[in-house]
Amino acid sequence: TSDAQAVIEFIRRNDLGRATCIALEKIREREREMNMPVETPEGVPRLIDLIKPAKPEYTVAFFFAVQHTLVAKDLDQATRIGVQGRKRWRVVTLAGQLIDTS
Repeated sequence: TSDAQAVIEFIRRNDLGRATCIALEKIREREREMNMPVETPEGVPRLIDLIKPAKPEYTVAFFFAVQHTLVAKDLDQATRIGVQGRKRWRVVTLAGQLIDTS
């Protein structure tokens, strides 16, 4: 779109590095998955539920990026809920450490 092209040109002009543009109309179908209730281990929150965009319609773009990533208080909890259960979860700690499903 012309908006995405304008963003890319702005980034290049100001030498701001790299960016990914997401066309919201292309990912709207992810809203249903995003809004489905999810039972998380130990009742930890999903990262998407903690993100509060300036405009609610942008939430789906954040979900596209973080999906069902969980937030744990520390690395011990992240490891326990991320890889030791029947289901594997992507988990980030409050300190920014990441346990990935791969």
